[in-house]
Amino acid sequence: EPLYDHPLVQENVQRLKKIGVEFVEPESLEGKAKIASTEKIVGAVVARLSSNKARDLEGRRVLVTAGPTMEHIDPVRVVTNRSSGKMGAAIAEEVASRGADTTLILGPGTLTPPSGVKTVRIESTSDLLQAVKKELREAKPDIVFAAGAPTDYAPTTVSPKKIKTRDRARIDLELQATPKILEEIRTSSPKTFLVAFKTEYNVPNEELIDEAFKIIHEKNADLVAANDVARQGVGFQVDTNELYVVDGRKNVVHIPLAEKREVACKLVDLAIKKLKD
Repeated sequence: EPLYDHPLVQENVQRLKKIGVEFVEPESLEGKAKIASTEKIVGAVVARLSSNKARDLEGRRVLVTAGPTMEHIDPVRVVTNRSSGKMGAAIAEEVASRGADTTLILGPGTLTPPSGVKTVRIESTSDLLQAVKKELREAKPDIVFAAGAPTDYAPTTVSPKKIKTRDRARIDLELQATPKILEEIRTSSPKTFLVAFKTEYNVPNEELIDEAFKIIHEKNADLVAANDVARQGVGFQVDTNELYVVDGRKNVVHIPLAEKREVACKLVDLAIKKLKD
């Protein structure tokens, strides 16, 4: 068991958090908690200094989804995507620091969730759907940041045994669409403030913004945060991100490339401002 996860260590961490001490969470490496990278520490400090850090989400409930989902081909192989969950985790950490009662639904991977944030682990898109429905029903969140990246397709059949390559040099996969999480959020909780996310690859800014605006109308989202993961330092498996945030009037706010915690801080600022409008 990693020392950082020891009950006595966590007890002392929580005591310090209660008196206002903020932590840059360690990174998980080979099952051990290691000190965060210099870039992550600097990003957290910049985010802390650039934010008003008022407890402007005190009394609010916030649900955040983060990370990928995976769909099995057989007990060993899966269909998934490259999402790390870092952006969603940064958002969860940010809203919690502002006083929100925060729940993070986190997909598979090695990411260590923010300390002190209620975390629900899931694997498949169906798991994600059920976890979201449960939180909407029981916690009734005021805001949802749908930063998770559910796998859009799943095999129609799953082999109960590992497929042997010596027996089958080729396999043909038939895929079917997985449940649409944003639609479920809107159907189950039409009054919840919804921040959706849209990922594109190697498109001009105009197209990126247009695609985000479509989500506003198709899914009835309040804000859509869009990024292009073909750009250097943006999106999957990195500690930085760049977002174009679009509202229902097609107003666009550009959040330049920065550490994900700093980007999260600015995105949460925008959501709170829009929520108050």
